[in-house]
Amino acid sequence: MAILSPRGQDGVISLGARNDGAVLSAHVGQSFNLRVQQIIVIFDGQCQFCRESLTWVESRVELHAIPFQSTDLSQYGLSLDQCSKSVFVIAGDQSLSGADAVHFLLKKRGNTIAAAVIRKSGRLAHVGYAWVATHRSSLLVGLLSRWLRYANRSKRSSKKR
Repeated sequence: MAILSPRGQDGVISLGARNDGAVLSAHVGQSFNLRVQQIIVIFDGQCQFCRESLTWVESRVELHAIPFQSTDLSQYGLSLDQCSKSVFVIAGDQSLSGADAVHFLLKKRGNTIAAAVIRKSGRLAHVGYAWVATHRSSLLVGLLSRWLRYANRSKRSSKKR
């Protein structure tokens, strides 16, 4: 969502982009191109936790979520083996996977504290991500999925009121 502010006294028009805090300014009469960065998330469409997590992220971030089972992965330079083990985020010239992808999405969503915890925990974040990815059918991940489903439904029902 872009916000256009009126011309200031100096004749500058500001255009701000939601979530990333970037502001683009131009003097009146100056032309510029604005390219909106598309965020593509390639995930396991058969994983309930993955689907619920993306629904939660999508409540605040515009992205294009693609189950790896239903796309030609070669167009993204990815393999079936890679995508069966990890989520991938492609944004502009960045390609992130696993904990790095989760960090990126949390930061875009505005969950800066959770994003910072993942970033600061370093190797532990990658080990934790790998554990969740290999234990998607565990009781703990199942409970997290249910909690996310409840949170997503609560948000939707509060928007209808």
